[in-house]
Amino acid sequence: MYEVYNRLDEISKKKLENYWKSASDSDEDAFYLQNRTILYKHNIEKLMGDGPISALIIDAYGEALNDDAKQNPQKQKNAYLSANNYMFLRGASHKLTYHAFYMPLLENIGRVDRVFIPITDENHHTLLVFDTGAAKWTHFNSFRGTSEQTLQYYHKKAIVLVETANIFLCLLKECAAVSLKTKLVQIPDFDAKMPRGLNEASARMISKILASNELTPEYAQTMKYLICHDTTNFKLTENRECPQQANNSNDCGVFVMHFMKQLSKDQQIESDFNKEKVWQMRKEVLMKIMSNERSWISIKEREERNAK
Repeated sequence: MYEVYNRLDEISKKKLENYWKSASDSDEDAFYLQNRTILYKHNIEKLMGDGPISALIIDAYGEALNDDAKQNPQKQKNAYLSANNYMFLRGASHKLTYHAFYMPLLENIGRVDRVFIPITDENHHTLLVFDTGAAKWTHFNSFRGTSEQTLQYYHKKAIVLVETANIFLCLLKECAAVSLKTKLVQIPDFDAKMPRGLNEASARMISKILASNELTPEYAQTMKYLICHDTTNFKLTENRECPQQANNSNDCGVFVMHFMKQLSKDQQIESDFNKEKVWQMRKEVLMKIMSNERSWISIKEREERNAK
């Protein structure tokens, strides 16, 4: 039996059992379904056991936290982007990058305190955070290893995302005043002098997909933020104090969600995140996803209430 299942209350156990008995492996019976985030039984099995966490679990957790925050937009302090953005960038998937990376940055940089970007590559997850107040990036890695080489291997992946984000923000800043005046998202004229440090091919791609979006209130906040900050000076630092997972564990995804949870509450990251706390976090994530309105369990409960 799965360790997390054993820790559930009887009502939650019953709900999970009903799903396991009734659901197939089709998208229609997915445990959780939201746009590109689809969780099946095997994803939940690894979450409940001691298996590696899928990037989709991290995305579902981030989406649930976003949903919680949107219930009170005036107090929304954090934004959570997809854990697959590094893979999207590496695969040159411009459409996915546009929806999962560029647009959430444009929407959130000016109105939240932190932007969380989990990084997934191969079999490891780390966390990149942009602190808008401090105007800086920080990378959190639960497996820094015993050598500088290991640390730099994962740090370089964070650099890819930071450089891409900074290029995008520099482009927006270049025409921010014009964007506010015209109430359209404007991008620099490429016949003019390119802003220092920009890759022209990347800039052209960004301008093509962003051209003439209407300037929403959220976009306007970002433009005002960029006008007041030096986008060429958004530096990246490596946090060397966050807790480390055991060498033989599959818990990096759990550590990432733990970092997200604590930082989003303005808390210092616990230095002692032992195995017992890992199990508690796995349970908390499962309950958060189960109770979300997009979960199979919540959908079935609504259907049953409506049928009465």
